[in-house]
Amino acid sequence: MFTLFCGCPPAEIPLGYDLVFDNKTSNELEIRFFNTGESTTFSENYFLNPSRKLETHHTVSFYKNEIVVEEFFKSWYEKTHILRNDTLLIEWQGPAYNGKDENHFYNINSWEIIDENSSSFVDGNFIFTINPEDIEQDETD
Repeated sequence: MFTLFCGCPPAEIPLGYDLVFDNKTSNELEIRFFNTGESTTFSENYFLNPSRKLETHHTVSFYKNEIVVEEFFKSWYEKTHILRNDTLLIEWQGPAYNGKDENHFYNINSWEIIDENSSSFVDGNFIFTINPEDIEQDETD
């Protein structure tokens, strides 16, 4: 009888984080995602209930030395619309960047990372919050 030992390091298992939207407004909103160019056809959308979080079950896999939001934007859409009653309130354009205090979908610093999740299938959540001041319209329009 003999024992075989492998000198190989164990393979790193990627972490999985779910995309979550937190609608802090009192409005039902729709968030639409568009691919490149001037396309008017959206590729994906979600309806956000007032004052609620929506767990999308869109999971991003990444390794410990990577940042989940940066990995997310490597394969995500380049344009995002926020609508209320089919009226465009916000248009956000990529690419992703590291900004300061501006709450912008493509600002990596606008995202909250939660390193735990009740599901045994994912390791955490990354959350984008839409605040009431994000959708306020200029009354002079």
